[in-house]
Amino acid sequence: MDHTATEARWRLRVIGSRARLWDGDQELRLGAIDTVALAYLALAGPTPRARLALLLWPDAQPPRARANLRQLVHRLQRRADVVAGDPLALRGHVAVIAPGSVETAAGAGEAPVEPIDELDPDRFGELASWFRAEHERRTAAALLELERAWRAATAAADWDAALEHARRSVVVDPHSEPWYRRLMRAQLQLGQVRDALATFERCHRWLRVDLDQAPDPATAALAQRARAQQGASPDAARSLVELAWSEHQRGRSAAAEQAAVAALDTLERSGDSPGAAEASFLLGSIARRRGDADTARAWWSLALRSSGPPPEARARLAWYLNLAMVDDGLGEATSAQRHYLMVLELAREVRDERAEAIALNNLAHLALSEARVRAARELSVAALALAERLHDEPLLAAVLEGSARAATASGDPALGRHQAARAYLLASAHGDVSVLLEATASLTRASHALGDARAARSYAQHALALARRYRHHDALVEAERNLAELGDAPVTREDAPFGVKEVDDDQATAMP
Repeated sequence: MDHTATEARWRLRVIGSRARLWDGDQELRLGAIDTVALAYLALAGPTPRARLALLLWPDAQPPRARANLRQLVHRLQRRADVVAGDPLALRGHVAVIAPGSVETAAGAGEAPVEPIDELDPDRFGELASWFRAEHERRTAAALLELERAWRAATAAADWDAALEHARRSVVVDPHSEPWYRRLMRAQLQLGQVRDALATFERCHRWLRVDLDQAPDPATAALAQRARAQQGASPDAARSLVELAWSEHQRGRSAAAEQAAVAALDTLERSGDSPGAAEASFLLGSIARRRGDADTARAWWSLALRSSGPPPEARARLAWYLNLAMVDDGLGEATSAQRHYLMVLELAREVRDERAEAIALNNLAHLALSEARVRAARELSVAALALAERLHDEPLLAAVLEGSARAATASGDPALGRHQAARAYLLASAHGDVSVLLEATASLTRASHALGDARAARSYAQHALALARRYRHHDALVEAERNLAELGDAPVTREDAPFGVKEVDDDQATAMP
């Protein structure tokens, strides 16, 4: 059974070896085995009850398996009028969205297409194999049909149709780089430059996280073409600044600088002063990372001249936050503190807890630099409480690192090392190079304070390797200073801290 009655009350979507069921626009919460049964009936069609019982409970005796199935059917019939008969089947008024289909359940938004909680092959050997083969068969058939449609559309230069076919293909198979490329190509043909760059970022993230691979040169060339086209409008330039921030965060300074310079030119010509200020601030941050303090100061000074505080409270909040961070980078501690306090006041006025947590965390850093340890600890505790509540992992990583510094400085290095390790792992997951380096330095300091010289040396050497890899001047200086203080004895794998595990991609050694 594989039909999609658009007016049907019941809509069932198969995802891997599970099904999600909607009653109109309300999704029903069903037990795991119930969703497996519905998925099988949706794909296989009418099935004798005895056969389905043995598939679902392969370890049970046949009488027990049949009894379990009767209970399952009774549960479903009480909650949803969707199954009946022997052979057991879905009722005709259920609309099925099967693998290879890109329709969505009405009122339910975009349902995920990736498998969820797949069956344990050791327990459900036959059933797990059947679902896997059925999913592959349907997906391959759908992609073949979309391939033919794509070729026909591009031959006719019908890029609207080509875009739709490419978009459907990425939904059906989100792990195919050639289809991401086709989607980008269609988007660029239609002038959808921001969408093309968003597609590239999605593809890039999947390749990096799942396969530890860089994009194919052909994919990267399309992204470069999109970036070149972005200079055409202020909106595109703002999007380019966002992309540049992402590159900078991941330690790719050359790409970030190239994108930021291209965006700045367009923003200045269009009179977008706040956008130009943000691009200038980013360029200063890039220069500061590589240790070019004079260039950083010049860019940040330009950022200060590019715009004044806007009248609207939320925009003013963002402006003062940038201003405070520029002061911080220039070493103007008094001015930075004043502006962070203004950010704190505005954040509370507009109820922006994220900005409030950032201000508190940075005020804690300033307090620590002035040896006001007690104030730093209190501020970092308040920032951490907000970050934990917001469930914003990149923010939480930065705040944990700040809290780790304060904890170690106030005489609790065990807590400091624990918080720094959490910060390190979160920063690793989100590719935040700056927090990654700061967390490694915090691990060094906390281990040294605990008297664990071997671990401290290991972390300091790791920090040095990361700083060299990402050409981060301040981190490099600090790592070299820490190693000099600790005695730069080589650390072998046997010398590494107990409980170390390998960390992939951007990390060469391990965390506790």
